[in-house]
Amino acid sequence: HVVLHFENSTTKNPMAPVTCHFVVGADGLKSRLRGALLGDGDPRYTGRMIFRGLCEVDDIHADGCTVSLCGDATGNFICYPISERLRQEKRFLCNWGLCVLREHPGGEENWTSEAGLEEIRQELQNFGGNSFAGLTPLQMAERTEKIIGWSLFDRDPLKSFDFGNVTLLGDAAHPLLPYGSQGATQAIMDAEALGVSYQNAMANGTGIRGCVKEYSDLRCEVTGKVVIANRDMGSTAVLRVTALETEGMAMEEKRQWCAEHGKRLHDEVIQKYRASMPKSV
Repeated sequence: HVVLHFENSTTKNPMAPVTCHFVVGADGLKSRLRGALLGDGDPRYTGRMIFRGLCEVDDIHADGCTVSLCGDATGNFICYPISERLRQEKRFLCNWGLCVLREHPGGEENWTSEAGLEEIRQELQNFGGNSFAGLTPLQMAERTEKIIGWSLFDRDPLKSFDFGNVTLLGDAAHPLLPYGSQGATQAIMDAEALGVSYQNAMANGTGIRGCVKEYSDLRCEVTGKVVIANRDMGSTAVLRVTALETEGMAMEEKRQWCAEHGKRLHDEVIQKYRASMPKSV
């Protein structure tokens, strides 16, 4: 058995302990359960922050389904549509993000903090040569009612998710940087693998410990590789490669180069990253 101790999040008063046969820690980047199991301290700061916002644009970008991005390894801007209804009306509800270098913010990490446009105005202005649905990144941000900014942290990969009748899932097990949009995907795949492992363990009589071992064997090593791949910018690394290969070119030359080499970069960088991602069990 495992005994869990809780406290009231408002009053901080202790609550009645709970005794369990099986515990899955899915409590995120700052997992209390992981801390109790491993004592591995605070997450690793990556030196980057991301700012995100949502705005509506009175036009459609490209085919209305495309993820678009610009920048390089030091800073990049991404935007994509999130409303099929508006796309059908030839409008663009745009979810955008700006990832930039920043000193360690100090204090406790928080992904719900509002940010001011002036914090990122100059960096957005630097992308002024790029336009999506007729607007520059700065103009999109100027149309945004609320901008949220948070620092990017992750943790080193674990050697095992097997802690007897306790295990970890999602960001508690393998917090990922947002490159490649793999965070939710890998957590869902964890849950699938855990379900399959539990079903197998109940069928063959190995019990909870057998379930946890099989789950760890299925997911620990492969998710660790995703952590490392995302530290290298994931599929967004195409920006770094392009910046290196077009260094010294004027803007129009870069546009022509991208038109000529876009498919190659898509295959060599983006598709290669996607193909390396773990598959469903």
